[in-house]
Amino acid sequence: MTPHSPLVPGLRPVPPARPRRGERGRWTTTAVDGRSELSPRRAREYVRRVCGRWRVPAAQAENAVLIVSELVTNAVVHGVGDRVTVVVTLTGRDRLTVSVTDRGPEAGGEAGEDGSGGTPPPPPDEPCPAAEGGRGLWLVSVLATEVGCEPVTGVGRGTGTRIWARIDPPEAACGA
Repeated sequence: MTPHSPLVPGLRPVPPARPRRGERGRWTTTAVDGRSELSPRRAREYVRRVCGRWRVPAAQAENAVLIVSELVTNAVVHGVGDRVTVVVTLTGRDRLTVSVTDRGPEAGGEAGEDGSGGTPPPPPDEPCPAAEGGRGLWLVSVLATEVGCEPVTGVGRGTGTRIWARIDPPEAACGA
């Protein structure tokens, strides 16, 4: 994976949340509480149900569930809003994309006490074995085929961040 982005070094801009006009696909969205430690579990359950309904292969679905859990956890811990939006998109036969949007620090500096400023750090090349945290974005980058993020406006009363991940079926990701 070789991601790119002007917002966060190493990440790509976000693809469309919904299938493009003329492109076959499905999408669904939900919102979870941006302040509740139960939100990652609720997001996992939602993505698992959606993937089951859409008959997404089990390994691909479980990667999506884990990725959404990590991204929602980050939004709850680091965001400043009371709502986190999760979008699941399936285009073509097997292109699964998940995105998580939160109201959080604006791009361009350290986060202030009022929630202004700051950008998410790029995922580390490899987590420190002794560290208690810092593995979430690294894990997302390992499980996803592509990862990206972008700032968004109109989220609550300010700006936020949308992070997305495309998860290919294991056989496609391995080049089989």
